[in-house]
Amino acid sequence: MKENFACKVLLTILPFLFLMAGCQKFKDEWNPTLAVPLIDSKLGIYNIFAPNDSSNIKVSNSGLISVIYEGEIFSLTANDIVKLPDQPFGDEVKMSPSEMATLQSSGSYTKNMNAFHNYNPLVPEIEFDSLRLSTGSIKLEFLNTYKYTGSIIVRMPSVVKGSSSFMVSVPLDGTSFNTTRTVDISGYTVKMSTGSGNHSEIPITYELNLVYNGNVPTGAENLIVKRDFLNWAFERFYGYVGQQQIVADKDSVLLSLFSNAVTGYFAATNPKLKLVFSNSFGFPVDLNLSNIGMRMDATTFRPLAYNNFPNPFSMGYPNMSQIGTTVKSSFQIDKTNSNIDSLINSTPKHLVYQIVGSSNPSGLPPANNRNFMTSQSRFTLNTEIELPLEGFAYGIGVIDTLDFTFSENQEEVDWIEFRISMENRFPVDLKVQLIFLDRNKVVLDSLMPNNENIISAAAIGADGRVVSSTKKTTLIPFNQSRIPNLINAKYVIVKGLTNTAQASAANPANPSVKFYYDYDLIVKAGIKINSKPLSGSK
Repeated sequence: MKENFACKVLLTILPFLFLMAGCQKFKDEWNPTLAVPLIDSKLGIYNIFAPNDSSNIKVSNSGLISVIYEGEIFSLTANDIVKLPDQPFGDEVKMSPSEMATLQSSGSYTKNMNAFHNYNPLVPEIEFDSLRLSTGSIKLEFLNTYKYTGSIIVRMPSVVKGSSSFMVSVPLDGTSFNTTRTVDISGYTVKMSTGSGNHSEIPITYELNLVYNGNVPTGAENLIVKRDFLNWAFERFYGYVGQQQIVADKDSVLLSLFSNAVTGYFAATNPKLKLVFSNSFGFPVDLNLSNIGMRMDATTFRPLAYNNFPNPFSMGYPNMSQIGTTVKSSFQIDKTNSNIDSLINSTPKHLVYQIVGSSNPSGLPPANNRNFMTSQSRFTLNTEIELPLEGFAYGIGVIDTLDFTFSENQEEVDWIEFRISMENRFPVDLKVQLIFLDRNKVVLDSLMPNNENIISAAAIGADGRVVSSTKKTTLIPFNQSRIPNLINAKYVIVKGLTNTAQASAANPANPSVKFYYDYDLIVKAGIKINSKPLSGSK
């Protein structure tokens, strides 16, 4: 059933035997035969199916196990949706001829001027209703040519913190000057929905107070106020993010269950692909799973076909009363709404996918239900591929190549015999072969004779559950003429072939088997080395 079951067992046991054989040293007192126990181990579900991460195994209430592949495959942050670029702009505050005449006749004059700053986003569709800033500043540069005393006051009544609003006052001393004021507005709220456009506008008022001092006006006098909104970052955003396209690069998830499979037929009775969306953005998103399917090898791709599965589909999202919370949506792809079972049966190596979507698919929301987000808002897509180990397999072949070293002195060894005893409580047959290669990867020798099972499948009942174990002891002799093949070997090819219980080429699906948490494989292995008499021994 589990295609690299054989490979796991082989890589755990057989190479270790050879490594240990190469480490045995003969004592000065000659003993012609040395027997050494090497392995006495019980391999359970977790040892074989999830040796590095037990979270890859799921156990149902009945004890049936599934192999799980899960992980985050796509995410968006608030900064991916709305960026706040620096905003340079400016206004000229200039007295008209009639206002200058009033200044001369009355001795003083106050000019009030209204303006707006149109906040320009990087994405033209974005509309700002308000921002609560975590960081940011406003820099004002004053370029004055009025030769009168007085002051210039700049107010932004919608840039507020508590009961205070933004204000900067600069005195005029009767000379031309250039001066700068920078105000930290971290923690301020910037309201932008009070202007005529109802969004993205920051009202500004200028108050120019002049006192006449006898200098005759030339008509060229003015005061320019340049402004820069610098390094703004929001804690909260309210407005409309537009219909932004969301595209995730084509990517894949490795299905290590089949990573070494080279031949055979596999069938899981109920494979599932679960998509879990977590969304703390306050706006709707429609997503489309495009180019999703299974890659069998470097050149073969088979698409996932849907049946009664919505694509595109809508994600849930928090409403205004749920700001700061995450709403989860999940969709399950299984054999009732897709062809995922037939794809899994072909022992794929990767799940391939691409995500394409759009925010606000219906366009502008109602005025009372505008978009929002916080700086911590995030959208993630997690996949969970669940393969219940229930079904059948026939002729699943696995292969791997390892470095190999056997350093024993050929002149001291007459023959070697490996002994492997197994008790199998898994419903699978195991055939194994080790092929030894020299440094040029030319075949020198092989381990197992007659392509025999190293252990047969445990017996199963009508429900597919194991009812009794099988036992077998295998003796593997290496005579003196074959020892050089081990010594000259630099690589070993590990091949395995596995079938579920009673499966055959004529009927691989007979019967279906199940894997439970209490299955195990008991392995006892040893090596017997017969040495030649040492020179001078009696």
